[in-house]
Amino acid sequence: MRNRSAARAREWRERKHKVPLEKSVPLRICYWNCNGLSCVLKQQQVAEVMEGEQIDLMLIDETHFRYGANNDLSVFSPWTQYYRERSYADKNGGGKMILVSDRLNHSEWSPKNGLPWVENERAWILIHNQGMRLAVCSVYMAAEVMGSTGFKDWNRELYAHIADEISCLEQDVYGCIIIGDFNG
Repeated sequence: MRNRSAARAREWRERKHKVPLEKSVPLRICYWNCNGLSCVLKQQQVAEVMEGEQIDLMLIDETHFRYGANNDLSVFSPWTQYYRERSYADKNGGGKMILVSDRLNHSEWSPKNGLPWVENERAWILIHNQGMRLAVCSVYMAAEVMGSTGFKDWNRELYAHIADEISCLEQDVYGCIIIGDFNG
């Protein structure tokens, strides 16, 4: 089974179908809270969806990637990859990954606010395609923990930072989309 998985991963790495993003083609964005992305089969699922559905921007939360871990992510080589990893000293879970199709003219925007935890919980991609100026933010809001209300303050502060960032982007004439796990 392992050899078949490796062969399939290699097959996905070697495929590079490029479909140009035309004005008449909609921007295709996908979000997934994956609960771990170290497994080759999950990685292949993401690659299959990206290619099969011609996804332009895939935002993934809960990758469980850690700083210094040696994850083989070569199945994602056809796409530009951005990461937010947690250190081993941080709480369990977490981690972000953003995959961007080569059809998109884009850049990562990482406003610095001096709070590393904010940078771990949200990530921005700026899209500049054929006159379109769009800012997409992937965000993970803290979930309620029994006996604790700290998540509320955490989320309020994260929301305030994102609201300030949206104001800056709107001044630069970007439309903004916020996508993620808001743990309602």
